[in-house]
Amino acid sequence: MIKSKNKKGIRLRLVSDGCATYVYDMDFGTRRIEGEIELKANGVTFYIDPKSADFIRGTKIDYDTKEEGFVFDNPNVKK
Repeated sequence: MIKSKNKKGIRLRLVSDGCATYVYDMDFGTRRIEGEIELKANGVTFYIDPKSADFIRGTKIDYDTKEEGFVFDNPNVKK
């Protein structure tokens, strides 16, 4: 899917939803933007926003086919 869109990786960051909580923001990227952290996991390149890195560290990302969306298991979030 990434190659068919001529994209090389996934850009990931946390953004405020305006209600004192944060949501994950994902987009395709063609290259690392200066300051971003580049890492590979399971053959996928991620470009991580440096301001979000500590909050995202250790997060597992999966895709739920029933819900047709990504599921984030973040050990930094209190449940």
